[in-house]
Amino acid sequence: MRAADLTITPPWWWPAVEADVAPAIAALASEQNQSAARTSERVWAVLRVMIEPRLPTKSIRTLFPEVAVADVEPWKVDATFVRALGSSREVPLARLALERLGAAARDGVLRRLPRSRGSRETRAPDWRDVFARSTLGRDIVFVRGTHRSHAGFHSYKTSKEHEHFRAILEICRRYGMVRTSFSTGSPANASTYEDYAAFLDGGLMSKAGGYLVGLHGAWIVGRAALRFLCFELCLSQPRWPSASGPAPSHDDLVRAILVQLATERPLLLERLEEFEAR
Repeated sequence: MRAADLTITPPWWWPAVEADVAPAIAALASEQNQSAARTSERVWAVLRVMIEPRLPTKSIRTLFPEVAVADVEPWKVDATFVRALGSSREVPLARLALERLGAAARDGVLRRLPRSRGSRETRAPDWRDVFARSTLGRDIVFVRGTHRSHAGFHSYKTSKEHEHFRAILEICRRYGMVRTSFSTGSPANASTYEDYAAFLDGGLMSKAGGYLVGLHGAWIVGRAALRFLCFELCLSQPRWPSASGPAPSHDDLVRAILVQLATERPLLLERLEEFEAR
């Protein structure tokens, strides 16, 4: 896959799934008289739109020249393009790719994502140095320091400069999680810059902007979601309640994320809407 053709980088698991559906991709490429690599790019683009329906489509429209949106009002272009993709020949292959992802994750045959765990002789930093219990709910933690990075007229920039928040966004990107990012505002109102991701038993909520009334910052919802991020960030683990059963390992959580992505995507999209409504 040529990264230059798609500005949206595929997640780490895509090459393995792509190999699983290679015969079907080759067959469709032959029918459409184009290269298998080009067809693979189109399948990934459709899959990404399935995972993130509100994704800005500008970066992938060149892959589908047959979809005409030139005569559509600017504010309707993305929605029109997404609707048109629903009837494309790549949709069944994208669904097949998600099915293969779920099967491979359940069977434990996906290669592991390389992670930097640091020196074994170095004690992992305390998770409480990065996260703090939140007053928003029992199973919600706050990403320390984001009340400052996410406030102000330049928070569209400073929020992404926060070390741990930036790392969390990158983790969500690498795993191809169901997520959305958008901004709101008008000449009469302060802008907001919002990021949400849904995974495991919760996910990520983030809201930044120059508004004066309301909360600024980033929060992690869910015990399993927090445990997963602590693994990814090489932090110590918060206590896992015995009533919830054995504490899941990193591999357990990775497997659960990928199976969830393959089988529970509509529920994850609903959760994003719930996050946005808070």
